[in-house]
Amino acid sequence: MGVTDVDDKIMQKANDVGQHPTELARHFEAAFFADLRRLNVQPPSAVTRVTEHMDEIRAFVEKIEENGLAYAVASGVYFDVAKFSQMDGMKYPKLREAVLSDDGESPKADGEKKSPRDFALWKTSKPGEISWESKWGPGRPGWHIECSAMTYSLFGEQLDIHSGGVDLCFPHHCNEIAQCEAHFLNGKEWVKLWLHAGHLHIDGRKMSKSLKNFITVRELFDEMYTGQPTAAAADDFRFFCLGQRYRSSCTFSSQRLEDAASLRHRFQRFFSLCSSHVEAADQIKWTRGSAELREMSDRCRDKVRRHLANDFDTVEAMKELSALASDTQKLLDARDGRRPCTSSVQAAADVVAETLVHSFGLHTGQDWLGQSESSATMSNALDAEEVLETLLKFRNDIRSKALESLKAAKKQAKKSDAGVKEAHEHTMSLAQQLLVLCDDARDAKLPELGVRLEDTADGRYRHIVEGKAPARLEEQEA
Repeated sequence: MGVTDVDDKIMQKANDVGQHPTELARHFEAAFFADLRRLNVQPPSAVTRVTEHMDEIRAFVEKIEENGLAYAVASGVYFDVAKFSQMDGMKYPKLREAVLSDDGESPKADGEKKSPRDFALWKTSKPGEISWESKWGPGRPGWHIECSAMTYSLFGEQLDIHSGGVDLCFPHHCNEIAQCEAHFLNGKEWVKLWLHAGHLHIDGRKMSKSLKNFITVRELFDEMYTGQPTAAAADDFRFFCLGQRYRSSCTFSSQRLEDAASLRHRFQRFFSLCSSHVEAADQIKWTRGSAELREMSDRCRDKVRRHLANDFDTVEAMKELSALASDTQKLLDARDGRRPCTSSVQAAADVVAETLVHSFGLHTGQDWLGQSESSATMSNALDAEEVLETLLKFRNDIRSKALESLKAAKKQAKKSDAGVKEAHEHTMSLAQQLLVLCDDARDAKLPELGVRLEDTADGRYRHIVEGKAPARLEEQEA
């Protein structure tokens, strides 16, 4: 993430309040990251400040000038748009047609720019302004060059994704593209994919400081959600955002936030219902409803992935999750033998929770995932006990059949002639081998796993699981 900690507005504000520009910038930077934490936004892996990348910025401007696509005058260094556009394969602007009345720079009374489309790469400082030394004299970077230079310092000559508000498309992003292409001259697209978010509106107008129609993150948490958990405000705002297509402008209002809160409550009730069903474990039989719910869960997971791969369509993805939650609740209320089994309900809740938490960064669903992991551990232990009991019963049945066969073969061998007697002796040998294997399992194999087995005189058995050995069995069966 790039942080602009020096520009005309910061310098003007710092002068108004009597602070050093860097000190003022650090204050608002800290406030910004504090707001991100409250909104449950993950911190960036790297943060680049303009004031900490002056060497890289100066070198970037020098390379563009060296390539003949920038010119220096008394007021600074400017990008030569006309000369750039005349080069093979170069176009300006690339993302949107230029609005010549707004070139993104302050008007130049001295008329030093060759064209109104040319933009500043380096600005000569005025007396009393913060500045850095350069080959063109003391100055500071232009607005656009800092982003190109700082991203290049981290990622090299090409980016996979570049994002920003739709208002930055022109001139800022168009100028970034031109700067990078003029610097690299490699014939490659600098950015593979652009992601431009729409404006947030209030009362039908774009939210902005100049119109004084804005709500701060602090106001959202401290006034609109007074006394409520931080997670509630963060999730409601995120649910509101997920209900909009990121490219489109959207209108923020208290009613929209209430609608988002209602959606959060519906998902919370869904997880509570699933939790009650799973904890009760009163339906483990596989039913027609179990198969239906498992199929719906698999379809939902696939559809959500396709929607997110389709220009990050969170609106349709949320519809799929809401539909799965609703269909699950209907099946749980069924009284016609279609009520789904515990494992199908758990699978459906997992699909919803994993998407909300891992893909969309919500708190809603975190409790379910924690419980689901705990339930999975308990389920593994339960499965291990069931497997052990099944194997012990199987061994006991084999042992009983072997004893019966041995007894019958001995009895018949005494009455039979030589040929038949040999067959009975073969049966006795097989029965004895099976009994040896059963005894070996009881006396050697099972004790290694912490299971003490005792065969009773009436043909039954009893067993005891000792110490921590069952955990070992669980791990083997997991």
